[in-house]
Amino acid sequence: MTSSLNNILVVVGVLIVLFFAAFYLFGKSELSDPLSNNLARQELLTKTQIFISRSAKLQQITIDSGFFAEPAFVNLRSFSTAVPDQPLGKNNIFTEPQSIPASVVNSSGG
Repeated sequence: MTSSLNNILVVVGVLIVLFFAAFYLFGKSELSDPLSNNLARQELLTKTQIFISRSAKLQQITIDSGFFAEPAFVNLRSFSTAVPDQPLGKNNIFTEPQSIPASVVNSSGG
């Protein structure tokens, strides 16, 4: 298995675990006994059948990571420009704001 396929499988596994953990923690009070009445049982069975059918469809999907080795992908270039560093803020957040000189305000268009 390639490393990209392994990464995808790990991410999917983590998402499944998080989904079941969230369902157990947050949904437990609403569905304390889902099989207590027939309507809830039928709804649960319907949702389970939908989940199984969607899971079967997802398992049929194959991911071909060979496109990463194709020349069209390998020869891609980035034409992005670097963002210049700018000051992040004040050293002391409790000091009064300093007045901005009029020359700076006029040159920035604001």
